[in-house]
Amino acid sequence: MEQIHGSANVNGTRLNFVMTGEGEPVVFFHGLSPNHRLWDEQLAFFSNHFCVIAYDLRGFGASADPQPGIEYSHAADLAALLGHLGIAEATEVGLSLGG
Repeated sequence: MEQIHGSANVNGTRLNFVMTGEGEPVVFFHGLSPNHRLWDEQLAFFSNHFCVIAYDLRGFGASADPQPGIEYSHAADLAALLGHLGIAEATEVGLSLGG
């Protein structure tokens, strides 16, 4: 199945993401692990039934680092990323910081 690897300039930052599969969207959030690759096995499995998205939270992986003195929220970043991808709502799966 084809994977789309990309980055989105949203919410005043750049977020790195991967998306694959078809169907209802499911978004995976990593914790304090280095990046979204934590979910590779789950993406491979669930992409057979869903459109799965995993992304690097701001300050992790290939996403941009937070800017000093500028407030942000991971929830607002996610909303902006989903808007960029044309997704109105999604099931969310996370652990630790991503939970």
